[in-house]
Amino acid sequence: MTKQWILVANSSIARIFVRNSRSELKAALSRPVDQRVEVAQDIDFSALDVREIETRIQGISRPAF
Repeated sequence: MTKQWILVANSSIARIFVRNSRSELKAALSRPVDQRVEVAQDIDFSALDVREIETRIQGISRPAF
């Protein structure tokens, strides 16, 4: 399994999570970071706990490359 990094951020706070992966907040990122981001959602998850974030991202699919 590969690691999956999850960044949850708004204008004043950022939280980073990492997990082993299972089988447009993006405009502010630098070009090298932007090229590594696979999915970006314009939804503020920063106040949610880890379990709720996990539940909410379950339905977000990764794009096919």
